[in-house]
Amino acid sequence: MKLLLLSNEPYLDHFGAPTSLKYYFYFDLTREIGADNKIIPTSVRFSYRGATGDAPIAKTGFLKIGEKINPLVIGNSDSQLVTKTSVTTSTSTNFANGGSDHSNAIMNAKGGFVDFTKVKSSGTGNTQTKTSVHTHTSKEQSGMFLLKREDEQAILEGKPFSIRFYMGSYPLTFEFNEKNSNYLKNFLLAKPGMQAD
Repeated sequence: MKLLLLSNEPYLDHFGAPTSLKYYFYFDLTREIGADNKIIPTSVRFSYRGATGDAPIAKTGFLKIGEKINPLVIGNSDSQLVTKTSVTTSTSTNFANGGSDHSNAIMNAKGGFVDFTKVKSSGTGNTQTKTSVHTHTSKEQSGMFLLKREDEQAILEGKPFSIRFYMGSYPLTFEFNEKNSNYLKNFLLAKPGMQAD
């Protein structure tokens, strides 16, 4: 199951004004079914793409289920810079007249009518090609943790559920609202052979 969750942390800026830090994280929850349909605890993988100056995500955090807070150990953490490059090429042609375009125009004595169908073009073309290169570098961070069986049971009982990470000294809290909690409960209840509603 894949979810996109927002951490919206209020804090005071350098001038003491209230503001907030917003971070979107992708969460990918998977479960393995072992022999005799034995269910292995859920693994939760997360990823985030942000600015190159973002601090690394700490290897510890917290799970809050109901009023109980459990320490969280993050494994398989990774951080890498990702650079995207786009190249745009445009070509334009400008024509410059050589000064003799009207040399064979026919003039009417009554009104000075010019027959432009007889005009001979003697211009030459100047072609210019412009190429622009744009690069954007971001930092991609990822990691994973496990939900213990007692964590899953508490979630199935309908207790509020949230995840707390730390990016450097900044806290990141991801709360499961009612809609996402229902997705999570349905995921935890799924068994091999069940059809999704």
